[in-house]
Amino acid sequence: MLSQHNIQARSACHKAALIHDVIADNTLDILLLTETWIPSDAPDAAKLDVAPSGYKSSTVTAQRLPSAVVAVLLSSTATPSGQHRSTSATTASSSRSL
Repeated sequence: MLSQHNIQARSACHKAALIHDVIADNTLDILLLTETWIPSDAPDAAKLDVAPSGYKSSTVTAQRLPSAVVAVLLSSTATPSGQHRSTSATTASSSRSL
C-alpha cells in the first residue's frame, strides 16, 4: 500500500526540516505540497531542498498565479525502477496545513 499525504505548506522555503520530519514520521511514499510559494525561477537548490534524501521532487507552477506552486515528492522506493505501478494501487492518504 502506498502512503500519501497532502500539505498546504503556505511557503515551503523555510520549512524543509519540518517537511522532512512529516515524511519520516509518517513513512510516506508520496507527499503533495500545495502553496509552496517557490517561484519557477528560483534556484534549483530552493526547489529541491523540500525533498529529503531518497525522494524526487517535481514542481508545477500555475500560469495565472505564479506563487501557487505545487510540489510532488516521490520516494525512490515507491515505484521500482523500470516498472510501472498499476492505476489500481491502494493508497492511504491524509491532509493538513503547516
